[in-house]
Amino acid sequence: MRTDYSYIGSGRILVRRRNVAGAGFVEMGNCSALALAVESEVKQLRDFRAPGGGTYNRVDRITAVNVSLTAHDLSPLNLSLALYGTTTAVTGGPVTDENAVATKGSYVGLAGQPSAITSVSPASGSGTDPYVAGVDYVFQHGGLWIPEASAIPAATGNTPNIKVTYAQKKGNLVQALMTAAPELEFMFLGLNEADSGSAVTVNLWRAKLGPAQSIPLIGDDYAALEMTGAAMADASRPAGTSQYFQTFIEDTTA
Repeated sequence: MRTDYSYIGSGRILVRRRNVAGAGFVEMGNCSALALAVESEVKQLRDFRAPGGGTYNRVDRITAVNVSLTAHDLSPLNLSLALYGTTTAVTGGPVTDENAVATKGSYVGLAGQPSAITSVSPASGSGTDPYVAGVDYVFQHGGLWIPEASAIPAATGNTPNIKVTYAQKKGNLVQALMTAAPELEFMFLGLNEADSGSAVTVNLWRAKLGPAQSIPLIGDDYAALEMTGAAMADASRPAGTSQYFQTFIEDTTA
């Protein structure tokens, strides 16, 4: 019979979007924290029968089951959850003759993410001879820079004065603040290091996360996405089972 239930937890957090038909569980990657916190409202009736006082009766009402987690993988999935965003796969390949506005001494804003610049030419109607790489434009730090000595003429307002052909990087594009908070289901495949890695599995049936309070983009330490939210009742759960979450604790004794 097991008598020691000491616990040091690690494991994998899986999540799925409840409102997406056929959505399966996807791993959130390396997470350093996962916690559930039950909040309650306390009603107490003082004992007025004696000078010493005390409590005559007490009622604890559960008001919330809060969820918090810290993810260290800034993956498209985690960013979309943290930013109420949508994710689109971007296929790498050539982008031809994208019109843009070039200003000397500045970077050019392009629609895509270039890995290399093939050519920069005058915009339609202003000539066909391409400008010279390293003289009229420079590809540096992942952006298109226009030197002060460039032969590219000044643009008129926001009218494009160049067209750019470049190689588009392959990746994923996360558009922030595009949806309401999605309803999520979590599965924690936990391991108890204090019990030789025995299984501790938690199913959180229905939850919503708030947006991340911070998106760390520059720093001298590994980035962390801290997200908090709350569990909500799942009325579809069978009778006699929790509508909020359940925990399975493996018994490894013989």
